Amino acid sequence: MRVGGVRCLVILLSTAALAGPAALKREVTRVDQVADSVSQHIDEDELRGHVGFLAQPALKGRRILSAGSDIAHQYVVERFTAYGLVPWGSEESHEQPFTLGTNLIGVLPGSDSVLRDEFVVLCAHIDHVGDGHLGACDNASGVAALLETAEFFSQSKERPARSICFAVVDAEELGLIGSFVFTRREDYDPRRIAGVVNVDMLGRSFLDIMDQSIIVAGAERYPRLRDTIDLAARGEDLKVLPLATTFLPSDYIMFVAADTHNPNPPPILMFTCGYFGDYHTRKDTAGRLDYATLARSARLIEETVGTLAAAPTVEQPVQLAGPDRTELITMKAVGDETLRRKEELKFTKEEYAACEEWLNSVESLIAASDYSQEDRRQLLHRLDALGPVLDRLLGKTIMKAFPRDAGNPLERTVAAMELMEVYAPALYTLYGRFVEDVLKEDPRRLYLHGMKDMESYHMLFAAPGDIRLTSLGGDHYRLDTLIPSVYIIPQVRRFGRVSLGFSMGASPNLCEGSRDELIDHCLLEWCRHVPDEAYDRLVRSVKLPRFMSDDGVEYMLAQHNDPLNVAAWDRVCVQMLETVAGESHGMNSNDWLTWRLESTGALDTEAWMLGLLDTRNEYLFSMAAECLTRVPSEDIREKLCRRMVDIVADASRPARIRKRAAFAAAVRGDKETLIELAQYVDDQTPVDTRPERTEVFQEHPLFLHGKRNSPYSREEIERFPKQMPLGTHVGGCIVMCLQKGVARDRDAVIKAVEDSDKTLPSNGPWLLPSLDAGPSILELGDYYLFWSLYGEG
Repeated sequence: MRVGGVRCLVILLSTAALAGPAALKREVTRVDQVADSVSQHIDEDELRGHVGFLAQPALKGRRILSAGSDIAHQYVVERFTAYGLVPWGSEESHEQPFTLGTNLIGVLPGSDSVLRDEFVVLCAHIDHVGDGHLGACDNASGVAALLETAEFFSQSKERPARSICFAVVDAEELGLIGSFVFTRREDYDPRRIAGVVNVDMLGRSFLDIMDQSIIVAGAERYPRLRDTIDLAARGEDLKVLPLATTFLPSDYIMFVAADTHNPNPPPILMFTCGYFGDYHTRKDTAGRLDYATLARSARLIEETVGTLAAAPTVEQPVQLAGPDRTELITMKAVGDETLRRKEELKFTKEEYAACEEWLNSVESLIAASDYSQEDRRQLLHRLDALGPVLDRLLGKTIMKAFPRDAGNPLERTVAAMELMEVYAPALYTLYGRFVEDVLKEDPRRLYLHGMKDMESYHMLFAAPGDIRLTSLGGDHYRLDTLIPSVYIIPQVRRFGRVSLGFSMGASPNLCEGSRDELIDHCLLEWCRHVPDEAYDRLVRSVKLPRFMSDDGVEYMLAQHNDPLNVAAWDRVCVQMLETVAGESHGMNSNDWLTWRLESTGALDTEAWMLGLLDTRNEYLFSMAAECLTRVPSEDIREKLCRRMVDIVADASRPARIRKRAAFAAAVRGDKETLIELAQYVDDQTPVDTRPERTEVFQEHPLFLHGKRNSPYSREEIERFPKQMPLGTHVGGCIVMCLQKGVARDRDAVIKAVEDSDKTLPSNGPWLLPSLDAGPSILELGDYYLFWSLYGEG
């Protein structure tokens, strides 16, 4: 909604009941007098005034699509007009509305006739979460610094050579929507961007202990620019704490995603005070900011923007041989300050000793001649020893982004850092595509009414290094494939608030056997992920599992055969097949299947799959049975059910194959099939029920280093029952299909089946894949690491 004239009056009157007439009158007066308060320097009092206005209780936290948000937008537009900033491109207004908010873009044209066509972007988000959270630091402080920087350059006698774009974006807290919309405009050309400075949270102390400091991320590959920033910070008596941008989700992500094709991107920087104890709480108020530090930070930002805008050429990034060593300086500074405040933090002797030991490790790496990625990973994982201390510092901030029932929050935070370090570019691009899909729908309806029925977006990606073939002697091999994946997740929070975020994980896929068996396994894996209309409808129709964390966030996991996901599976399966077969037959599954059918003599795909049911290779059998359950042919279904019952009855077949056969028969059979299966609920044949493990990827960053090398730890595997009677599993499959509990003796199960109204196959294998506890990708499941974008500043 635009705010001006009569509409402004309507919005102000609608807010009066909450803010009080006198309070609103004072705020309106300040907006009307904006043109009289322009100065030529970054002023601490003006910063205080900006934050005070944007974080006042009357605006109720600037939640998107709210009256308070509109008033905040009008405040910024009035400032842009007073500073003489022009709209972006051919726009007639500073406002760029989209369905979930409004971006506010003001441009200060450059002075150089050539370089003025290039832009330095200074970006800060204006929205916050509402519900009484006023968001003074997050991110009224960033908008205040942006406004003061715009004022400084607009009043300078000599303007920079390049144009400066001041982008105040909306809907960041919903999932970086505003910055996505801006960077996907037709008139936004990444080739004309000379640098981006994203400002998100200033004026507080990092971890509530690092006073007069500012985190600067993204400068590690630009040494000249970093030197300029460090020199300017020393002049402001401000401590610069370098960190990797992957640790600090904010709007810069969308600028990175928009320029992923560029091998030499311009600097894309992040300036922030970092996490603090009041982050995303009602205590984040204007009175808690350190305005002297905010002013120092704003002057540093102004110096950085000015340097980028005045440079004759854009500095080219250098290739780093390893991780950024300057992060060690940040770690040492935080460690030293933590130990110095031992009394304030109420350390026990054990906690103090753990901190001291960790700090010694940091100092050793600083003194060492080499610093590798493995050194960095080991150092991060040693943070586990500081768990009680860090939970005290971070327990109410970053840790709340992780569900407490999902394991050690510190371990998961460190693992998420590693994941972001390795896969950030791919994730940013994928996240941008998901936001685009959301905006194609009716996002206002989705936001107002919730996303509970909306599918999440699932994408897999694998590198050749994640596929390994190991000889076990003779014609016997082991194929290990670790398939990284990302789930973009709509999240419905308390009071119906909706956010977007993503989780990351990996699915270990393993198979042992001859080369021919491995080839069949890979082709079956591919067939399992070829789009199937009936299967797709089934997946979309089921009620997907949800779970609540203790902070009231509902996490939803789903997947469907999206074209991007299918394309990713094509790439993964081709890599697997080429690794095993040692030859290539293109990127099309049909070409590979034709080649395989010719070599085996099978008449068609279904005949080939049915023939594989005779195997004694449990890996191959499991995959063939699963693929056959998806064949829509009634004739194939009947043949499959008959074969599965016969296999259960065949005591000479391996017990684990009989177990899988029971599951396949139960979920695809009718009443008669279940009654036949019930004959075997008393079978006492022992079945090994422990999940398979893969040790090949022990060092992969998708799993916690030294803690987990599969979705199950060694300790967890030992807790699994080593054996169970086959009949117990058969009875469990029948109970699952009936969707009600029955006694486990044969006569009771048969009677329960006869009394049931079951006439169609159950949806069991898709709803409850873990019941078929085999070594396939379904059995091992996904180990999720939540790194939510929705609430990180």
